[in-house]
Order: sequence, then structure tokens, then C-alpha cells
Amino acid sequence: GDNYWVVLTDAQRKAIKSWLFLEEGNEEKALELMKEAADTEDSVDKHPITPGHILPARELLGDMYLRMNRPEE
Repeated sequence: GDNYWVVLTDAQRKAIKSWLFLEEGNEEKALELMKEAADTEDSVDKHPITPGHILPARELLGDMYLRMNRPEE
């Protein structure tokens, strides 16, 4: 129901904010928030009539690790 959109919007908000923290040089806060975004996004199933996520939070987390030169994580 309506909770689906609230959860996804929350995940997207966290993902955006995490990139802002990274740009400000706060890597640990950026990672913490991006992990929360990924977990939040993973907590709901994809709605049956919507396309998949354009940039899934888990993928963004991987991108963040690469940007931080931490590919092993």
C-alpha cells in the first residue's frame, strides 16, 4: 500500500544524503547512511506494476566503496 512509497522515498533520501556526506569528507557517515538506504530498500518487495530501481542502493553502496578506493568491501 502507501507504506511502500514511504519506505522507498526514505531509502532514496538516505542515499542522496549519503553522497552529500561523502562530498563533505565524512566517509564514515556516508557509508553508514548508504548502508541504511540499502537495508531500507531491501526491506520491501518491488511493486508489481513498477519498473525496477534505476540505481539500486546496494549498487550505489558499491560505487561509494569504489570511489573511496575500498573495492574489497
